[in-house]
Amino acid sequence: MIIKNYNALKKTKERGIALKILEKGITSVLPENVIRNNVKLEGSVLKIKDQEFKLEDYDHIFVIGGGKASYQMATSINKILKNKISKGFVNSIIDKKIGRIIINKAGHPSPDEKGMRGVHKMLSIRPSINDLIICLISGGGSAMLPMPVEEISLEEMKTVNDLLLKAGADIYEVNTVRKHLSEIKGGGLAKKLHPATIISLIISDVIGDDLSVIASGPTSADKSTFKDAMVILENYKLVDKIPKKVLYYLNNGMEGKAEETVKENDPVLEKVHNFILANNLTALEAMEEEARKLKLEAVIEDPGVKGEARHAGKEIAEKILGTKRNSALIFGGETTVTVKGKGLGGRNQELILSIIEKIKDEKITIASIGTDGIDFYKAAGAIADGNSYKKSQKLKLNIQKHLDNNDSYNFFKKMKDQIITGYTGTNVCDIIVGVKK
Repeated sequence: MIIKNYNALKKTKERGIALKILEKGITSVLPENVIRNNVKLEGSVLKIKDQEFKLEDYDHIFVIGGGKASYQMATSINKILKNKISKGFVNSIIDKKIGRIIINKAGHPSPDEKGMRGVHKMLSIRPSINDLIICLISGGGSAMLPMPVEEISLEEMKTVNDLLLKAGADIYEVNTVRKHLSEIKGGGLAKKLHPATIISLIISDVIGDDLSVIASGPTSADKSTFKDAMVILENYKLVDKIPKKVLYYLNNGMEGKAEETVKENDPVLEKVHNFILANNLTALEAMEEEARKLKLEAVIEDPGVKGEARHAGKEIAEKILGTKRNSALIFGGETTVTVKGKGLGGRNQELILSIIEKIKDEKITIASIGTDGIDFYKAAGAIADGNSYKKSQKLKLNIQKHLDNNDSYNFFKKMKDQIITGYTGTNVCDIIVGVKK
């Protein structure tokens, strides 16, 4: 199983059911399953969903990309195309060589020098008009494909990135700023690879599947502006904290002295084909089907959970408390955590920590995980039920104190209720299930 500590966590039938539902959600969006279901090679014709590409029309096929799932996507694409691939460079979570594709381990959630070197290798391909580029994009790609504009350094970009994450900015906000500090985001990669044909295969980690936000949209048009990026920094009171060179560059952009991101109808996008192969809803629908197989009345209650994790958790608990018995409510999305304490933890664990008192003594089990397998350090997320409050009291764990210190990781480590998967090889945001018996 993907959930490595399933047997240790399934202390009740309801817990086992919740974990099986999560397991099905992850399995449905594993790259090997996603690629197999959507990409076929028939003779010399590459079929992607309902479109066909005649490989004989191209002199070379190159594979590039970035993201947490991109190395497994590369593995699957290599099985299909094999020696038809001339060469490739992909930034992901490991160092590995797959056929003629070199996988380069890049930093996440903070970009690093190794990631930038990987991007330089991708750009060294310099394709011609008769070449085909297959770009593998998945969640985490924004951090893993760093290429700051010449005017600022990688360290300065990292500083801005870290400030936004700690302030609780959501993925739309973080990526709006990232796009306006990057050479290749916001359509910039498509611009640099023009006039080659580009096929982007995408596993979306963005609710709503906005192409310009997934990995900061390296091969898509971008509606956001320098002004939008500045407003976000102002809203989080970060203008006085970001490096001066970054502020200077953004101001130049607003004055038209720096080039904007690629916009709709730009000629550089004419030969770009973006395909979303899987997303959060793919996982939620698989979970719903699994819950019904387990004889529960199941419904996808909310596919767009967002906001502060602790507030979202309480709202989710209220909905599950209000449903009838033998039901499963399924949720997807991505919350945020505004870090004020000095503890350790991620949004999924903080969400579950926030609901423990609310569901005490109820026949309810709630579990939440990041589909990439990493909520914080080794934990993908956490699980709790109506007995969790009593257990926390016996262990002398103060729930509110751990919440105030943003220390959900240590709380659930002591409770032995962390869900452990390791890297799953995919990333479609978070999935949450509540079971009421």
